[in-house]
Amino acid sequence: MHGIPGAAIPTFKPLSAMTPASRRPRSNDFRYADERLRFVIRASGLHTALFARHIGVCAETLYGMLHAGAPMTPEIVGRIHAHYPQIDPVWLLCGPQR
Repeated sequence: MHGIPGAAIPTFKPLSAMTPASRRPRSNDFRYADERLRFVIRASGLHTALFARHIGVCAETLYGMLHAGAPMTPEIVGRIHAHYPQIDPVWLLCGPQR
């Protein structure tokens, strides 16, 4: 084994010990609001900050929804739908209806 003799081997926390919502497994069925928002942003072809500017909101608002678990609001959904009328606002706000 190469390395410095006596050097400590780093230890890592298991993924289950990490708290951010982004650490949960992807569902691939759009049941989470951040997955639906991420899909719409990718479909727009814009990066997140430019998408936020395009719909008229602060980029931190979208980053909060994508990474910090902030809830999707009807105002944001309305702004997205105003610029992208092909996006169903009910789907964006509530997810797939079963």
